[in-house]
Amino acid sequence: MYMDKWTSVLEIKSNSAHLLIGYLLNDKIKVVYRKRKKLTTPLSSGDVLDAGQLSNDLHELVNIDDKELNFKYHVKDIILVLPPFGLEVYHSTKTTNCIDDGSKGISTIDVKNVKSLFNNEIVPGGSKIVNIIPNYYQTDDGLQSLKAPYEKVSRRLTLDANVFSLPYKMIDDITRATLNADFNIKDTLINSLCIVRYLKALKFEHQNYILVDIGSNNTIISIVVKNKLVSSTHNILGGDNLTKDIQNEFNIDFDNAEILKKTFGFDSSNNTFNATISKGLKEGNYTKYNKNDLNKIVNSYLNDYSEHLHNSINFLLKDFQDRINTLPIVFKGNTSKLNGFKESMIRNFPSNDLYFIKGNTVGASFDEYGSLLGAIYLNKDLNDNNINRNSTNINSSLKRMEGDYNE
Repeated sequence: MYMDKWTSVLEIKSNSAHLLIGYLLNDKIKVVYRKRKKLTTPLSSGDVLDAGQLSNDLHELVNIDDKELNFKYHVKDIILVLPPFGLEVYHSTKTTNCIDDGSKGISTIDVKNVKSLFNNEIVPGGSKIVNIIPNYYQTDDGLQSLKAPYEKVSRRLTLDANVFSLPYKMIDDITRATLNADFNIKDTLINSLCIVRYLKALKFEHQNYILVDIGSNNTIISIVVKNKLVSSTHNILGGDNLTKDIQNEFNIDFDNAEILKKTFGFDSSNNTFNATISKGLKEGNYTKYNKNDLNKIVNSYLNDYSEHLHNSINFLLKDFQDRINTLPIVFKGNTSKLNGFKESMIRNFPSNDLYFIKGNTVGASFDEYGSLLGAIYLNKDLNDNNINRNSTNINSSLKRMEGDYNE
């Protein structure tokens, strides 16, 4: 079963951890196993509130014994995918002198040396480099290549790359909890980078777009230019906000509110029979609630969500106002499947082309596992380029990313 080629990916999200085991075959990912574990203590915008409990939760994913699927496996080496809270994106170019004056051709050591020049810089604001994504390599003759030009004769090697950093404390807390759960972290990647890479693998028709990743407690909004992530932010609205609105208005527990949300969402059907869908205790008496009552809550949430999304997009594209209403928007996350969500986004973003991606990987949906699937592709890209992701620390010559939005 290609077990020696299996790759295990672990992603830490706000209120859950996702594990995916799979392998690449003919540039397609075959999913062996996947599992979601709800976190006992959710993260708060990337802050780990209980590192010990997070470690205990993650440890439950180490030894898999799924009797229903008759699958046993001990997960050891993993790619760790981090949430993009506090993500900063920089651009820099570095040049190194090749060993032996390059007379024997560019070697692995030369590639590692030019990459190490990025790591030696200090990141402002208490952040740490997580990923270095090459744009191109260049040799003395001025020729550029996407992959390291091994064995080519050149006295110098230049690497032009985008550099991605996250808050040091978040990286440290999640990494420690993961190691304490008995995982061995081979590589570390950032969620949004992985999603962008998976969309590229799906041959998504646009190179420039806005990526909206809706989580449970927040939404990550990213700007992608020429299939490269150039900026990102987040807001505080996610799917759980709607569940809590229903819970509070109907005076029911969270789980029942979640069921109502997923079952009905915003029901626009013209049904004169407005049946009771829930009962809640209010001021000492049981009150009946129907679909119209639920529609008011969902509609209010969708309008609020659209306003927050507009504000986030305007913030990211403040220097490119002409592109706000023209860039396509890609939605990801289970909330994007909510009944009425798509219609609301079409009303509120009438000038943008909207995309709700399904993906084509059997056994793992784009909405839940797109970032983990993308991590397998991205990890291979970086390994092919001999780029070691587990880095140290950026700045002096680093410049914040700006976009050229011409397709």
